Amino acid sequence: MTVKQHLHTWLLPLLFFLCLAVAVGCSCGETKDGNVNYNKYNSLFNDMNGTQLKAAQRFGIKPVDDRNYAFHDDKRLVKVSTCAAYKIDKLTHSVPYLTKGASALLTKIGETLRKRLKEEKLPDCRLIVTSLLRTKADVRRLQGVNANASSNSTHCYATTFDITYQRFDGVSKSSGERYIEILSDVLQDLRKQGRCYVRFETNQHCFHITSRK
Repeated sequence: MTVKQHLHTWLLPLLFFLCLAVAVGCSCGETKDGNVNYNKYNSLFNDMNGTQLKAAQRFGIKPVDDRNYAFHDDKRLVKVSTCAAYKIDKLTHSVPYLTKGASALLTKIGETLRKRLKEEKLPDCRLIVTSLLRTKADVRRLQGVNANASSNSTHCYATTFDITYQRFDGVSKSSGERYIEILSDVLQDLRKQGRCYVRFETNQHCFHITSRK
């Protein structure tokens, strides 16, 4: 075997292995669009459903059967609408109601995010809320399209809402990485203050947040 042939025998496989390792290392922990580090946020926000459920049952309402419920007559609930602090996305499996504590928390998150963006001289934006209170009927319908949907969802207690990390109202998706980091900092601060529990959802692309008041 010539020297050239010998080099080909071990050098090419080695180069292939190194290229593969680099590719895996670059993509590890990120979404396919490369702007969210899954490992980082999974580690930071890991409040599981059981933990969040205890808070939801303590501070929330009793789950309601369907949308025939008189939400507007329930004094424990607040109707939430798009405002300066956040935008309500098109809701398909929930209704725009939260407990007073959860509503105040959502507003606090949105207002604090905008304040910190101003401090960093970044373009203003609003959170996008993708899910709020779910009735039992909503949960059943959701399970028809999402097999992982829990039948005992914290969303049923009106204490829980989802904020997408893929989109921010007012800025392009390509600018989102720094916005996700700032939102993460806001959530961490409120979490440390005992205001909420947070779970980073990779499948639903959102921060799943339950109020603790």
